[in-house]
Amino acid sequence: MTAGAQPGLRLLLAEDVAINRELACAVLEAQGYEVAVAVDGEEAVTAVESAFAAGHGFDLVLMDVQMPGVDGLAATRRIRNLAGPARDVPIVAMTANVLPEQVEDLIRAGMDDHVGKPFKRQDLFATIGRWTEPGARQHHARPVPSAPPKVDPQILDADVLDGMRLRFGPERVDGLLDMLAGELSQRFRTAANDRSEIAHDAHAMVSAAGMLGFAGLSELCRELEAAAHAGGDLSPLIRRLEVQRSKALRAIRTIRAA
Repeated sequence: MTAGAQPGLRLLLAEDVAINRELACAVLEAQGYEVAVAVDGEEAVTAVESAFAAGHGFDLVLMDVQMPGVDGLAATRRIRNLAGPARDVPIVAMTANVLPEQVEDLIRAGMDDHVGKPFKRQDLFATIGRWTEPGARQHHARPVPSAPPKVDPQILDADVLDGMRLRFGPERVDGLLDMLAGELSQRFRTAANDRSEIAHDAHAMVSAAGMLGFAGLSELCRELEAAAHAGGDLSPLIRRLEVQRSKALRAIRTIRAA
């Protein structure tokens, strides 16, 4: 056991990849921590809420950022909106290749810190120790970055999104944006020659992207689906899609952090 460790701390590990969960649990449990697991953001929110309601809340949450459905950012925002002490549980992101602007996204979502993936044991243990000290969130709190700039109108038609908010309510539309982000993060990961799967993924995104105001992404998915069925060259369309997907995900993070 590493010096300075605090055995007996209750941690929640939210990680969708089974082998990553097992490896992290092995490392944490060998250090003396008690570890519960969640396989996605939805389970993480439920676990935090239930544990604190039952009177045995977690001392810290280790939250993977990229998970299907409700991702780590969306889950963190929901935890910060819970009642009572559950909303103040320290949350540490686990993510790879973090850029400065991505760190701001983590902070805006309500995360306290982050560790890299693959993590270094000493860094992980030091981070856990720092954020489980009494009053750690007050002592170590970082200022929330200023409001992000408006989203590029070529990426998102704000009028369409505002209309959806008026019709269905902000909370439901925010949930739909989180779902769209999750879908975009998981789809189009197949081989470029798997035309059937590419067409399926593209078709799945046409309606949702368009209804939420991402008209350019919707139309590109429509083109990609047609080309996949027709036997056309997909490479240029897939390259354009990667750009559009990244911009759409960035736009959603900006909107949700505002």
